[in-house]
Amino acid sequence: METIEAHQENEKRRLYERCQLDYIHAFLTGVAVNDPNKYPKDYLEAYGLERPQNEEDWHIVKEKMSYIAALHNAKRKAGDGDIDH
Repeated sequence: METIEAHQENEKRRLYERCQLDYIHAFLTGVAVNDPNKYPKDYLEAYGLERPQNEEDWHIVKEKMSYIAALHNAKRKAGDGDIDH
């Protein structure tokens, strides 16, 4: 009996989550059509979430990758055999 009740509770939770997502999607569609200037800048703002502390901004990641690529290319251009490290 507990298994059935647990399954029903999980189904209710899934339905609740689905309803929330459907509502947010409809709301965002309305904003996009009627007032695009108020459209959220990213998914975190759209869903009312906060950015995780360990998530880096893509600009920072881009700068790091550019630096690594520049080092790699400089070693390669210099003819260094060990370009991995």
